[in-house]
Amino acid sequence: MTDAEHGASSWANPRPKLSYKLVVLGSGKAAQALCEEALRYDVEMAWISSDSGDAEVFSVCTAKGIDCFLGLPSFVGTDCLELDGEALSFGRAILVPSLTWYLPKISGVVQKNVLTPDCIKDDSTLPEEVTISGSGPSACALAQKLTLKGLKIRVLSGDGEILHGFPVDAACLIRENLEKAGVEFVLGAELHSVEFPNDQKTTLFVKKEGQEKEYDTAQLICADTPFLKLPASEIKAADLSLRAQELLIDDHWRTTNPKIYALNHVRLYAQQEEWSLGQVQALLENLFMHRKHRIGEFPVPLRVPTLPSLFVLGDSGGRGTNADEIKILRQEYHEHADVFSENDEAGFVEIEVDTQSGHCLSAILVGRHSEELIGQFCFLMQNNRPITHLLDSDYAQPGYGAVLRSLAYQLKPQREVWGRVQDLMSRIPGR
Repeated sequence: MTDAEHGASSWANPRPKLSYKLVVLGSGKAAQALCEEALRYDVEMAWISSDSGDAEVFSVCTAKGIDCFLGLPSFVGTDCLELDGEALSFGRAILVPSLTWYLPKISGVVQKNVLTPDCIKDDSTLPEEVTISGSGPSACALAQKLTLKGLKIRVLSGDGEILHGFPVDAACLIRENLEKAGVEFVLGAELHSVEFPNDQKTTLFVKKEGQEKEYDTAQLICADTPFLKLPASEIKAADLSLRAQELLIDDHWRTTNPKIYALNHVRLYAQQEEWSLGQVQALLENLFMHRKHRIGEFPVPLRVPTLPSLFVLGDSGGRGTNADEIKILRQEYHEHADVFSENDEAGFVEIEVDTQSGHCLSAILVGRHSEELIGQFCFLMQNNRPITHLLDSDYAQPGYGAVLRSLAYQLKPQREVWGRVQDLMSRIPGR
């Protein structure tokens, strides 16, 4: 029995209170972080999760004053839930939808013979040859992980390149590193049917460049885009609305039921569930303090969890490289090898800035320390600060400051000239 199974079997739901000021419905770290942040408001609160893995942290949350329930609730009204025959009324509720992997509707694909990424654990036993269908962030990360375990991995995708929607140069770098590790890519190949001649063999039928081709593999893992799964059923009773599998919310995280908010995941195509602490805090301030924080005020980077890691912040896909007022600044990590790169020859930071205001419009970070650095650009974009703000900031790791200051100095001379021009213009009579 796993720790999660033991925790679930030993957990007993408490008797619900007459009413709760806040009920959080969802599972995982996002729901837990939201509950812990909500404790600051000192309200009667409940957390309902359908994931048995959350039972491991229920005792800690209960000690902090959160009533924790394990099960699948149903809405019976716009301000009431039912769980195991018990009613839970609420003043406000927050839904934390999660991404769940489903098998694609391809002829021959059945759960018995085909796996999804959530089925792969650290101790899972797999055959020596594996084919992964899909080329998104999760597929690439899984391919690298299994390759490092010594397996022969093939990545099959209908897209012409991996990481569709990410900057091409960064995606090419990730692909190059995966190919060096031994991953085989079959791109532009649409999988349309699967057959299982025996227990040890799977035959994939694909269409590539107008021709039918066959590939044999010992195991197929479907890692295409997952679907949104709501943590509660019977959403019609709660007066909620969906659009293309997405829970419909306004710019302030509010659903069509004004008593229910939703911490929606950011960008479904990214195949990830990541929220910033700023988003969590802003949602709670909207809910409890009637503020009007907007989702767009809290940028969250897209991440590809490979080695090297890749982060994309902002709309780098539509970068205006030819516009006079926009400039792309790039800084290689290896130029600061003495204090920063640790022999990271491929790592770099590339940002798009408005030369007049100095504001960061988008950022691409590749390399060992990208996870640390991306937070600085999130701060600049969220607070509408120019990148020259980095020149006045101190960092615990000197190498971080060296990279960031090098970027800022690339723009500083232009900013100074533009500032002098503006000053002269302001002195002209009549202006």
